[in-house]
Amino acid sequence: MLRVLIINFLILIPLVLSQQPGRCPIISGVSFNPYTAAGFWYRNRLSSNGFDNKLTCETILFSPLDRSNYTIKMDSISTITNTKSSVVVEGNANGNTYKYHVPLLGEIDIDAYVLGTDDNRWRILWGCMNHGNTHTEVARVYTRQRIPDEDELERFIDQSFKRWGLQKPKFTKIDQNC
Repeated sequence: MLRVLIINFLILIPLVLSQQPGRCPIISGVSFNPYTAAGFWYRNRLSSNGFDNKLTCETILFSPLDRSNYTIKMDSISTITNTKSSVVVEGNANGNTYKYHVPLLGEIDIDAYVLGTDDNRWRILWGCMNHGNTHTEVARVYTRQRIPDEDELERFIDQSFKRWGLQKPKFTKIDQNC
């Protein structure tokens, strides 16, 4: 029980500290092809207000499409506990809601939108959660290469946020030196 309380506390602190005034911006995101999105990805960076920016060696396996449904398996190593953890996510090609199966916390539904994608190189996901009259935005950058071309990726990130009129957050790079 204490462990669950500590985990919830660690999740809530960054969310409370990173809340912004007003409601979430409304965007539609770009459509993506789940057939070409399938395969192996690396989480390259996470907005610094993310749930746990203390992860290393984070990899993502995006399953092939099965009747509009797909699964995403995310593996990482926590720098806090030095243990490997996995999260399974379910998605549907016709929607923006992802069902996260998180150890200890159970199922959590999160809406996320693709701000930009080049399925051969990278993808940017953005999500927002309303909390009354405030909101919290979270962004993630995924790449096909463990160590991508930083200049090209940075330009792509800038263009993607500008396209949707969103403020680019401060990012924390995920250590992929595994």
